[in-house]
Amino acid sequence: MYKYIRFVATFSVFIGLLTPANSAERGVFDLERWDNILINISDAAKQKNIKQTVINDVVKDSVFIPNVVKADQRQLEFTLTLDEYLHRTINDNRIATGKKMFSVYPTLLSKVNKKYNIPSNVILAFWGMESNYGKVKSVYQLSNSFLSLIYEGRREKFFTNQLLALMETASKNNLKIKNIHGSWAGAMGHFQFIPTTLLQYGVDGNNDGRIDIINSIGDAMYSAANYLNKLGWQANEPITKQVLVPYNFDRNLLNGDI
Repeated sequence: MYKYIRFVATFSVFIGLLTPANSAERGVFDLERWDNILINISDAAKQKNIKQTVINDVVKDSVFIPNVVKADQRQLEFTLTLDEYLHRTINDNRIATGKKMFSVYPTLLSKVNKKYNIPSNVILAFWGMESNYGKVKSVYQLSNSFLSLIYEGRREKFFTNQLLALMETASKNNLKIKNIHGSWAGAMGHFQFIPTTLLQYGVDGNNDGRIDIINSIGDAMYSAANYLNKLGWQANEPITKQVLVPYNFDRNLLNGDI
């Protein structure tokens, strides 16, 4: 394990990909820091009564992923108008796929609506926007992604909580954590839940005794509907409402506080 990590880390520094806060000045992979992270994760997981098999799968043969750190460091802040956002995300093909999914899962969507009062078109829109109805493929093995982001240090607490939540979910639902893949930042499944959200709102929609939002569309839909319901979704309220403001309107009031 260590030989592989040293090779990846050294090569990453050489090509300019690896710049974690605690190692940037040294220009080398801090193996001691990595080992301490694994020890701390293991100890925290044991306190949460996470199965030892899950802990072993995370800490043994763990791998630092330079591209994950690179993706985190190159994030740019940007804003889009509503029209720009809709133009970028909605197209005829996605709408057609949504209509097809309505015909494929009418019974499941009806059950979800009856239980959580979330209309079928809302669930379908949520699904389409987040993963294009499952077509978005997740390539990162999530436990290693989270370990890499913890090592980077920029949002260490946040990603530590995500990894522990992922381990807890795997432990409770008898999931093989090495097989759980997602985006580099940890979003996973049909509705792109992060682990803490899944832990809080996940539902066993197909009644097989476990929650698996990646391989079970039933679990994914029920979890998404439960999430919206718990957040206070009002089925009869409009999603958006257009307003006109005076030319001299104080746009500082649009910061979300009011």
